This record gives sequence, C-alpha cells and structure tokens, in this order.
Amino acid sequence: MLIFPLIALIQAAPLPELPPPVAPLEGVYAVHRDTDGLTVRVRSNGCTSAASFITTTVQKGDQQEVTLVREQPDYCRALLRDGVAIKWTWAQLGLAPSDAVMVRNPVQEQ
Repeated sequence: MLIFPLIALIQAAPLPELPPPVAPLEGVYAVHRDTDGLTVRVRSNGCTSAASFITTTVQKGDQQEVTLVREQPDYCRALLRDGVAIKWTWAQLGLAPSDAVMVRNPVQEQ
C-alpha cells in the first residue's frame, strides 16, 4: 500500500536543471599572427569561412585568450586536406596588435 504514494512523490519532484552540453573545441592545424590580425588554419570540406565560427576573447592575466567555436558545420564534400586559412583582424577580435594572445583551441595534425 505504501508503494503508490511513494511513486507519486517521486514523480512530483521537479528535476534539476542541467547546463547544456559543451561541445569539444574545434582543433586547429596552425595559428599565425601578424600586424593585421590572427590567421587560423582549420578543417574544411569546402564550405568553411569566418562566418562558420563564433570567436570569444577573455582577459586571463597578462594575455588575451581567444576561443573559436564552430557554429555552422561544414557538410560540403571537397575534403581539403590542408583545411582553410581564416583571418580575423585585431579589430574583429577586439584586440590590439601588441596584445599577448593565446588560442585555446587544441592543435591537431592534418
């Protein structure tokens, strides 16, 4: 007889809200900086561009940490072995050319 009331209490309890799952960071093949901005070589199947990514910049100590998150998957079929080089200007990243910068994305082999 106690089974039914116990089940009713379990079903009525609200579930805790979980944070959304975090996707692993996109691996990059290479990173290059110059006076104009930051160039990152990434995987591409032929349709990857700067618009495919969201960039975030966070001050950590004396350097700026840049993170690239792929927002738009690349479902094309070109299979570019060397990927594509995408450039962001310092202004687009909200940085100065003299800032110390670290890209948080892991480096991967091509």
